Amino acid sequence: MTILICCEGKRDIGPITSFIKKCAHPVTVQVKCETHKSIKRIRKYQSLGRDNSRINMISKLKILALIEESSHLGYHQDSDDQNFLSVYNSIKRDFQNIVSTGMKYLPVVPKKTMESWLLSDNSAYPSIPKNPPLPEKPEELWSVRGDSQSNHPKQYFKRVLKQFNRDDTSNSYTQIAEASNIEVIRNRCPESFGQFYADMQSFIAAKTGAP
Repeated sequence: MTILICCEGKRDIGPITSFIKKCAHPVTVQVKCETHKSIKRIRKYQSLGRDNSRINMISKLKILALIEESSHLGYHQDSDDQNFLSVYNSIKRDFQNIVSTGMKYLPVVPKKTMESWLLSDNSAYPSIPKNPPLPEKPEELWSVRGDSQSNHPKQYFKRVLKQFNRDDTSNSYTQIAEASNIEVIRNRCPESFGQFYADMQSFIAAKTGAP
């Protein structure tokens, strides 16, 4: 099974690919990624809505999927300061308005940001983070993004990495995701990662014919 997914940014590609494959195990899944920026640049395909609209990007994603003979699509968007379920359900509605019969779709919506999921498992780091420690409820972490000392997930993640002399590069994102235990993330981020995990199980069941 191949999933064609549109991710918010380049640093999200590694974690999303890793989490999809872990949730699908033992079923083998191939993941092909576009970013919001790269799919907006595609001009040769007919699309719907404004150039920068989500429904525009999903319509282009659908066309790419048809060209590549893939029937499984995904779209990633952090909920940021919006209500998680509102964002999740609005992506589902956009998919329902666009996809062809037989296509399956996967909304990937970390509550707050992708970093919330990466701030879940102590064992994913070289040692237990202490300055700062990982938050008790990563999905609830939120503050001003522009302040390097704030509790915005992106800033908090940077400070966690800094104690191990690491920067917030794509490689760091991918390594932390690959070292994370999905059961731990499900427990620490039950609303958004729990939904993602459940959706992945439905994806796999539909592909394998499992009940």
